[in-house]
Amino acid sequence: MDQSPSDTKYRMYVDESGTHSYSASEAVGKRYLALIGVAIREDHNRNDLQPRFRNLKSIITQDPDEGVGIHRQEIANRQGVFSRLLDKPTEARWNKTVLSIIRDLNFVLFTVVLDKHSHQQRYKTPMHPYHYCFSVLLECYVDYLLAHSGRGDVMVEGRGKKEDIQLSQEYLTAYKAGGSHLDGVSFRKVLTSKSLKIKTKTSDITGLELADLLVLASNLDVLTKNNVIEGVNSRFTQQIIPLLQPKYYLRVQAKDRREPCCFLIA
Repeated sequence: MDQSPSDTKYRMYVDESGTHSYSASEAVGKRYLALIGVAIREDHNRNDLQPRFRNLKSIITQDPDEGVGIHRQEIANRQGVFSRLLDKPTEARWNKTVLSIIRDLNFVLFTVVLDKHSHQQRYKTPMHPYHYCFSVLLECYVDYLLAHSGRGDVMVEGRGKKEDIQLSQEYLTAYKAGGSHLDGVSFRKVLTSKSLKIKTKTSDITGLELADLLVLASNLDVLTKNNVIEGVNSRFTQQIIPLLQPKYYLRVQAKDRREPCCFLIA
């Protein structure tokens, strides 16, 4: 039986691309920090995402006891079990399956890219880069839930004990007080938990794995649109980017005007 809008439950999975601290470096990987949120309905997660990822992992191994955790860096470097992608037919099947997941899976995407160098110069006491991006991302998610009569929670990948405690506190503060445009009442209306869910990289949470696969492409998409970089070298990433376009949440910015929640903050 289909869920009624008021019963629709979501979870947003968060991942990042770039470094967390401020830097004077002009190198793109150090100057810009990207956070993405992948929001997916509970039923789509269970009935579509999970089976698709089991199928994807079966390309790498048919052994049910050989755990495969999908991590972008290991895939790119062909490390560990992903050395099997050096086999061209296996790589072609893997790439085709990844693209079909991104194209066909029903999810919503939010992306925030921060120019840390400009941001640090603009503010006397700037907010922690990761926390700032997370606060913007969270408010986009709350806006989406309000607009779609949904409710949901948030899961991130752990970055260390100290960092996790600090981020949990930032989440709780937003849960109570709201954000720049939406008040705490709005946050509490749609967020089902006052606690942020944090999992380790070894947990192999499928939603976090999906976010990990998407974050670099979405980051490069935003940087290209804002003329920070001239283009994307990776052919596979070039194929992913157009598939992300229909997934971005179109947030109402003004009367009769909607803009995708994928933006650069300078």
